[in-house]
Order: sequence, then C-alpha cells, then structure tokens
Amino acid sequence: MCLSKKILGSLGLSVFLLAPLAGAQASAAKDQQVSQYLASQKAEQLSLLERLVNTHSGTLNIEGVLKVGKWLEPEFQAAGFTTRWIELPAAMQRAGTLVAERKGPWWHKPPSPVAMCAT
Repeated sequence: MCLSKKILGSLGLSVFLLAPLAGAQASAAKDQQVSQYLASQKAEQLSLLERLVNTHSGTLNIEGVLKVGKWLEPEFQAAGFTTRWIELPAAMQRAGTLVAERKGPWWHKPPSPVAMCAT
C-alpha cells in the first residue's frame, strides 16, 4: 500500500509540474491564432488608417470630423462597443463627439468612455 501511495503522490506531483506546460502550449496556440487573424486583416486595417489619416478632420472641419466618426463607429460596434454621438450647440460650430463604451465584468469598475472625434 505504501508503494501505491508513493506512485500516486509522484503522479500527482508530475501532473502539478507539467500543467503549466500545457497552459503555455495553449497560450502559444492562441497567440498564433491572433497573429494569423491580424495578418489576414492587415490590408483592410491599413486602408482604414490611410483614409483616416488623409481626411482633413480638424476641430473646425465639421464635415471631416463627422466622416471620420462614421468610419470608426461600425469598427467600435463590431468590437462590442455601444456608440453614441454627443451633439453640441450649433453656435459652437463643432461636430460633436463620438463616444464608444464597452461594459466590463461586474467586478471591474465601469470603464471610462472612449472619446473619438472630440471637438
């Protein structure tokens, strides 16, 4: 009986010591999936970045700010964010602000809104 306790104890210790290796392999596989996904999206993301950078969207260019916001809004929504525009009085001559929010798990404090196209 003593021998089987030693064998079971050794087996349990082996499992305990080898478990992190299995986790590392799973993590490496997940990293590979993320890398492949990013590589597959690279051309599309560079195209979006080029459009954003080449669009005159300074604070006083209301049309440009709205255009950039309309391009970014579906990107945020696809990532699980809820979006809304905060309108400003016309007298301010500003486009307003696109706000994107994503609620975290209950044990995290509520996230601060991410403001895009700020005036």
